[in-house]
Amino acid sequence: MQPNINGESNSTRMVKKTVIGISVLSAIMSTSVSAEVDARSLCRETALLYAHYADTNQQANFNALFTHDGTLATSSGSRKPAQQAVDPSRPARTSRHVATNHIVHEQNGQLTGTSYFTYYASPQSKDGPLPITDQPAAVGVYHDKYVITAGVCKFTAREAKVTFAGG
Repeated sequence: MQPNINGESNSTRMVKKTVIGISVLSAIMSTSVSAEVDARSLCRETALLYAHYADTNQQANFNALFTHDGTLATSSGSRKPAQQAVDPSRPARTSRHVATNHIVHEQNGQLTGTSYFTYYASPQSKDGPLPITDQPAAVGVYHDKYVITAGVCKFTAREAKVTFAGG
């Protein structure tokens, strides 16, 4: 094989081009995978904040988790939290949302998710421990739709489907 003017053979140049091509492809793929992982992480964080803000009575922060037209559908009806004013007269209560098995899917630019929840509630509000009844108030699954704008994930829709209801 004849070397070129730089003293490289054709096979050396071919190996270099292949290595460069693989490096570029790898960088493109890792950027795409990284963006998808980041989107999923943002959506999971939004779902965790939903439980935290609901349980700590942070109504304004809770409402801000939804887009302006975002809906929340529960057994008590459907509403648009972002369009609701914070109600300071809302009675205090104690609740805990336990969310597990959170899966976020991205397909055709749409982000959706599901997670299971166990919901404990008491009309009492106090600093000390409250008695646990024989069962949670509800157990079910959330079906979510998300949108990410400017690095912030919000619900466009969240539907809570109760599988088991406490007595």
